[in-house]
Amino acid sequence: MVYDRLDPNHLLVWKSAENAAVVQRLSARFERLGASSTRVTIRLSYAPPGGLLGHELACLLGADPKHELDLDMLRLKSLLEEGKTTGRNGAVTLEEMQQRS
Repeated sequence: MVYDRLDPNHLLVWKSAENAAVVQRLSARFERLGASSTRVTIRLSYAPPGGLLGHELACLLGADPKHELDLDMLRLKSLLEEGKTTGRNGAVTLEEMQQRS
């Protein structure tokens, strides 16, 4: 991923590297609602190899990018609100993630 724009605590925009198999662009906007709440708005666009035909073929083979994104967003929400979630390789805590960065 390559960062396009960074406005700390407000906006993060990035895109896939030039040689990525799936071209994607993602933005995350953070809006403070109160002392202990923030609204996060995420926008994602992607272009799979082969365009629409490649997307349809992936779906026929059992891949569902929208469903996967929805699950990822639920895991992110749980991680941010509760400090833990279940990742693809087991349990993940916010503390572990902060130690990795």
